[in-house]
Amino acid sequence: MYNLKELMQMLKIPERTLRRHLKEGLLVGTKVGGIWKFTQEEIEGYIGKEKIQKHIKDEGLKDIMDYYRLHVEDKSEVVFMLIKKFNDITTVKQFLEVTKRFNHKFSLNSNRNGSYTCIAFKGQPNDVMILMKWSEEFERDI
Repeated sequence: MYNLKELMQMLKIPERTLRRHLKEGLLVGTKVGGIWKFTQEEIEGYIGKEKIQKHIKDEGLKDIMDYYRLHVEDKSEVVFMLIKKFNDITTVKQFLEVTKRFNHKFSLNSNRNGSYTCIAFKGQPNDVMILMKWSEEFERDI
């Protein structure tokens, strides 16, 4: 179970908004000893609602929602990176070469935000280490 503070941090939604959503019935939880508690299913139901998804998308928090869903399902590692030149074909080719060294299945989600590309990578810890080492080397080359 998660408390209100954890939900605020996870979804980057202000406490006032979450409390209003509780009052409106958009968010369902249980009060235990005066503290709001939320199950995984209640949180998934909340973030699955159209109004909340619009809010999340409008605030640019889609990657955080994806992180939450992926992290809860199988406990694999998730890494977020901001790369300035990821739209450069050389960088993309370098990244594809790095992925050939991964030993497990992985997923990747990217979103262009201004001059940066935000990459959410989900994979096993060893593959995350390979990716992190590449990103450190890549940053030195910029």
